[in-house]
Amino acid sequence: EEDIVLNVYPPTSENAITALATVSDRPDTVFHLPLSQAPTGITDLSQLQTGVNDLRAKTMVSLNILKNIIIRPRNGQDTLLKLEKKAPWQVFRSKGYEAANEQAIFNLLQAVTRDKVQKFVTDAANDLEPYGLNDPLLQIGFIDINNEGMRIAINRNPQGGNIYAHIVGQPNIWEISNETMGKIAISPWQWRTQHVWHIPQIDVSQIDIERKDKEPVQLNFDYFQDRWTALKNNVNASADLNPDRAKNLLSILEGLQTTKWLGPTQQLAARALSNPDTKIRIHINRVADDGTDLPPAVKTLSIAHTQGNLIYFAKIDTIPAGPDSEGEESYFLLDPEDIQKLYVNLFQ
Repeated sequence: EEDIVLNVYPPTSENAITALATVSDRPDTVFHLPLSQAPTGITDLSQLQTGVNDLRAKTMVSLNILKNIIIRPRNGQDTLLKLEKKAPWQVFRSKGYEAANEQAIFNLLQAVTRDKVQKFVTDAANDLEPYGLNDPLLQIGFIDINNEGMRIAINRNPQGGNIYAHIVGQPNIWEISNETMGKIAISPWQWRTQHVWHIPQIDVSQIDIERKDKEPVQLNFDYFQDRWTALKNNVNASADLNPDRAKNLLSILEGLQTTKWLGPTQQLAARALSNPDTKIRIHINRVADDGTDLPPAVKTLSIAHTQGNLIYFAKIDTIPAGPDSEGEESYFLLDPEDIQKLYVNLFQ
């Protein structure tokens, strides 16, 4: 690479200066440069970035092809993500790796590689305590395909509301925005996909539906015979049941997705679901390792309507709890269109 030296001389006209550009092993080049308000497509002197911070990258990091990401909150559970060839990102859970939330991955990578830092605070931080980075709120580790790693540490200033970040082991400190911080999923439940549960149709034996001001409905299903029967208010109503609607309801339940995970401490959702408008219980057959039948697992979907039916809070509980019920402590939102599909009239 060659050094370019730009020497600027006093104005030669009301709105122009003379500049001499010198490049090694080349003749000197003289040209006129407007001071300001240059015509469209022409650079003027006021547009030149000459400060150190003007010339450096405005994002936190640039990353090579990754294979692992570790999210480590100070007072929470680590989240381990991995990427393998020809496969989407996966998150480690108690029963092994499963698909991770793609939007959470996108938001995280955008936060650290695309969002501009608000301010370059210092390039020579000998003491991290004034920035709260001696005991960071969050650390994010990145490991690339060459097994080279780096960590970003993030915390709020103990004396103020500023959010500071740096690469662990380096003295450079940045200030980042609340918006950037908000893009980083910290809790394990935020890394779940939008699918709210796993329901294998082949194992479903019964669906109970309870709605306020409606008669309770019990659907019984035999997968191998593709046969549905029904009770309405404990009275046999199989003759009036539309089996195609019942089958479609099961498919909707199987593929049910949330529009947003809310976490386990969302107070509005907790209050609303203390008296839900709807409960849908799905009985799932289970078999022990030795092949004997076990009592079915019961997954309960509780739904609460807000005033005006604009927001639908929901939560799932499984009895007995097991590896498949991990993450069910989180409340979530359902789309109004999905609610209407769940409330279909099952009878002729």
